[in-house]
Amino acid sequence: MPSKVYFQPNSSRTLLFLLISGIIILIFVAYYPATQAGFIWDDNDYVTDNPLLRTIDGLWRIWTTTETPQYYPLVFTTLWIEYHLWGLNPTGYHIVNILLHGINAILVGLVLRSVPVRGAWWVAFLFAIHPVHAESVAWISVF
Repeated sequence: MPSKVYFQPNSSRTLLFLLISGIIILIFVAYYPATQAGFIWDDNDYVTDNPLLRTIDGLWRIWTTTETPQYYPLVFTTLWIEYHLWGLNPTGYHIVNILLHGINAILVGLVLRSVPVRGAWWVAFLFAIHPVHAESVAWISVF
């Protein structure tokens, strides 16, 4: 009786796993330096000098008032959560942005593959490391 083979190099699941792993590794290699960056530009208005992030009442006011620099309640809610996770340590904010960018790159590959588009994963890899996206990782207040 033949034994079951769980790892087949040519299977579509294995290939998908390798492509997704490749995107994740590529993004962390490309954007790791951003984890050492601090707060820049609007990050002070959005995070460091924003009193709404510090209190439970602030979360309510994010959604019900116009006290934030711009009315982006979902953005400020995520910043509120992050502030309560790691305070004013910018590394955590940058890691979340890297993870979100990685998820987006993987979704680009999956969506284009399902359409189907030739070279869908090449597009996803290009999307992952294209310099135009550096801002969304290095600048905390850009989502």
